[in-house]
Amino acid sequence: MNRATRFSLGAVVAGLVAVASGCISPGSLGYLLRDTKAKPEHPLPAIKDKKEIAVLIIGSRSQNLGMDPMFAAIDRQLPGLIARQMMADTKDEKHPIVVIEQAKLDKWKQTSGADIRTVSPAAVGKQLGADYVIDVTVNAMSVFQPELAREFCKGKASVDVVVFDCSQLDKKLQEYTHNSTQPERSTGAMSPKDYAKWFTERLAKEIAFRHIPHDSNERLAMIK
Repeated sequence: MNRATRFSLGAVVAGLVAVASGCISPGSLGYLLRDTKAKPEHPLPAIKDKKEIAVLIIGSRSQNLGMDPMFAAIDRQLPGLIARQMMADTKDEKHPIVVIEQAKLDKWKQTSGADIRTVSPAAVGKQLGADYVIDVTVNAMSVFQPELAREFCKGKASVDVVVFDCSQLDKKLQEYTHNSTQPERSTGAMSPKDYAKWFTERLAKEIAFRHIPHDSNERLAMIK
């Protein structure tokens, strides 16, 4: 956790204590923390003389993936949700992120004659007008865990993320593995299908937050 994040979380905790003790109202707390932004761990630097940052997000599933059937389309769903989060949260920033539409990537796959698995992601991104490519590979994702009865859902996922700068075709800009564990929910309170949808949205948000400035209050709420 970086200094900015520690400070932001500390401010939120201090504010919650103040509300609980009656020192300030909840409305005042919201006003004080309205501009609390945490810096991303893996930022996407702005390109010189360009206002927007163009990003292509490529999704795939590990060949050895053991995955719940309800995540069969995760290689398309997760990139779409990450894209939506990144664009929504940066639209008012100095350098907003715009994500290349999935349809353009699909068309490239159909017309290029190349196997995307054998082509540099940065080369694909450059052809589609991207400044950066975020290559997301889901290695594992499940809602049921061996240690729990199937009356409970507990989401776990492991995702490899590689970021490429399209001006440097074979050089990885960033690389990390994102491991996610979500709170347990009774299947009586939330169906496995609804839990899977909720889990996928949270996973996308977690990955997006690693690349964009984001509301510290929202990140704190995700810890619960």
